[in-house]
Amino acid sequence: MPKNSESLDLVKRIFFEEHARYPRYRIQYYIPHFREDCESASMFMAYWPGILFSIDLLELSLMLPFDIRELKSKRAPVVISRVAGITSPTIIPITIESLTDNAKFFSAATFKCVLSNDRTYNAVNEFLADNRGEWLHISTSSSADNETREIDGGRFSRYIVQRTAQLLGSGDVSSIFFDSIDELLSPKRPPWSRLQFPGYAHGITRPNEIIAASLGSEISLDKALGTHRINDYVPAVTKSCKAIISLRRKLAAEAPIENEICLTTEPILWHLYKVNVDRELFSASVENKDVVKALRRLVKSIRRPGGYTKLNFADSEKDLDELLRNKVVSMFLHGYQMELRAYGVCLAILNAPEITPVLRIESRINEVKGDLINLAACARGSNPHLKFKTCKLALNIQNKMKSLMAPEHSTLLHNALPEFSGVNLFSDIPLEWLPIRGLPLSLRCDVSRISATPGNLSMQQCLRSQYIN
Repeated sequence: MPKNSESLDLVKRIFFEEHARYPRYRIQYYIPHFREDCESASMFMAYWPGILFSIDLLELSLMLPFDIRELKSKRAPVVISRVAGITSPTIIPITIESLTDNAKFFSAATFKCVLSNDRTYNAVNEFLADNRGEWLHISTSSSADNETREIDGGRFSRYIVQRTAQLLGSGDVSSIFFDSIDELLSPKRPPWSRLQFPGYAHGITRPNEIIAASLGSEISLDKALGTHRINDYVPAVTKSCKAIISLRRKLAAEAPIENEICLTTEPILWHLYKVNVDRELFSASVENKDVVKALRRLVKSIRRPGGYTKLNFADSEKDLDELLRNKVVSMFLHGYQMELRAYGVCLAILNAPEITPVLRIESRINEVKGDLINLAACARGSNPHLKFKTCKLALNIQNKMKSLMAPEHSTLLHNALPEFSGVNLFSDIPLEWLPIRGLPLSLRCDVSRISATPGNLSMQQCLRSQYIN
């Protein structure tokens, strides 16, 4: 043991950090779906249907404790440990068939919770019939009893004590570990102060609201966004980001922050730009011409860069009401809304561990798509002035991106991003080229980008779980 006091402090700090990250204190959340739901991908963002059918459970998993030490802790230590990376969620989407076939392998995990909804409730019950005591089952299904629906800390504590005793009896844990669990769960849980967070009942601010709710905040409706309040969208997104920043400063001011903000914009859906919508989509549909025309207009509005709202795909409200009563149109819209919700949940999963605010920029910034294509063609060419032209095109793209951003968002970035700060990017366009104080974002800050599509890939990258797939 070193005698130097500074070295001794370092040894203690390393010991406590490693002890704090002890993996057996984690709670692993398994979200099952069916193997048949992985045979195709969704139309726009390429998610497996099984993921889309369990989006509600992915949201729920962020509301539950990441670690058993959070059950009896104050809010501030929970936030600090999350921001510092000591605790993080372990969320594992998996097919119910894989869960059943590998039950013995999963028995090595200490604390594990399986989540189910109406679609998977019966299948999960059948799986648990052969694995009693090992798993905690939480369900949102209408068929579930009150105990299975319960998600309070008392139910988690009872399960953890029961599970630890089971592992102690089988010799998989030591008496020291058993005693540590008893010590962690014995204190009375201190009351958490009431926190309110502004809500807008809209997907553009939903990731921030999920992050706030995961810390026990109450989401109070500030104002419901809609097409009748088109000028309120940008201020709402800005206020939501600032609220997360304020929350993090209040609860974890001393914690080391890796990423100051997350920048995102709606996926660009490259494959839809290559499609002749009028000829290739819905050509074999048996629906009437008005329905087909409306669906084509909807797809065109989805792929067209613009603001936070889509252009109307019906000529009047009366026509819109009639179209929405059509089963094909209703299913099509519902599918697209599920994908947008999955996109929002991905952002929440990515940023919830570090309480990082999500700034969703208007999709009009995707207008640089054509400029990016021209830049790529130029870079692959053999023009004698290649360097000059590529630099000029790249500079034009940067200036265009800046001009397409709302001034409020530019101001927020300028104020929120000191030199060398970390930035998460979640988009299909190079937001790292966005100019900040005269330099591209990638030179001013430390950035990393996840492509929003395909959705299956971006979901797996956002999960960042401590397990090997």
